[in-house]
Amino acid sequence: MSISNVGSLALLKIERQNLPTLPFAGSADVRQGEEVALMANPFGAATWFSSGVVASIGERQEGLQTHQEWIRIAASWHPGGDGGPVVNRNGEILGMLQADLSGVGFATILPSDRLVRLTQALRGSRHKEPVQLGATFTSLNQKLIDYYKREKGVVVMDVEQPSPAFRGGLKPGDLLIAINDYPVDDIATLQYRLGMLEPGDMIVVEYVRDYHLQESVVTLEGAVGERTAEGQGYHYQGLLLHPLTGMLRSRLKVDPEFSGIVVSAVKEGSKAYNSGFRSGDVILRADGKPTTSLEDFRSQTRGKTVRRFELFRNGLVHQITMNKD
Repeated sequence: MSISNVGSLALLKIERQNLPTLPFAGSADVRQGEEVALMANPFGAATWFSSGVVASIGERQEGLQTHQEWIRIAASWHPGGDGGPVVNRNGEILGMLQADLSGVGFATILPSDRLVRLTQALRGSRHKEPVQLGATFTSLNQKLIDYYKREKGVVVMDVEQPSPAFRGGLKPGDLLIAINDYPVDDIATLQYRLGMLEPGDMIVVEYVRDYHLQESVVTLEGAVGERTAEGQGYHYQGLLLHPLTGMLRSRLKVDPEFSGIVVSAVKEGSKAYNSGFRSGDVILRADGKPTTSLEDFRSQTRGKTVRRFELFRNGLVHQITMNKD
């Protein structure tokens, strides 16, 4: 019925009823040291089984909620087994096998909660579009390790114009080290991180430039054509706006007393760009009225042009007037 760019995931329809099924285990219930079984069919050659234990669990904090991003299993497994289920001792599915990013003796799995959400998103869609940053990268070699004085990360070699990376302020020579607080050790890790995301997702990219740590908010685009799924985004005068989530509030260091909406991208040469808006700005007020949500902003701008904006940027409140032209 549909396919996904995230780890060998496809949604199939079987014209039969009363088939045996396995239940999903909640990702939050997974514990380190838990015994698991792996099943796969590498390259379609033969059904293969193995056993192991949960070695580590990757978590992402968003507001008051903790989300499982990946689970790493210590087990023997064969390349080509991507897409096979991993089950616990109760016969519940913990997740699905992914490409091995950890080396011999380890396998990474897509957690069940994330797997269920992706499956639900695939319903009604023939193809889940891959995402792109719009930049090329290279892993660190010894010469680059000596230069950056860091052993992990990927170096930006080139940035397309226009692209999410360009709008987010990335430049050749930047060393990208994390996405949404999760480390990016090398090219394989970067591909895995991006594979967990969708067009329209906002991410916080952490990178090193001139030996200084910096961050940018980037809105991902689809890698096929010019199509972008913008989710909850809203366009206005060259701005792409998104809600201020708990994760973004923390990363942008927005004081708890402030409410607003985030500028996730600014079209270069637009009225907003020429007026001084930049990615990562948080709009607090529009023409003196609070913008606590996208719906507030939609109603404030419906049928008219807002001129005066109050922004939060780099710990300070700024005033911007939108240019007439």
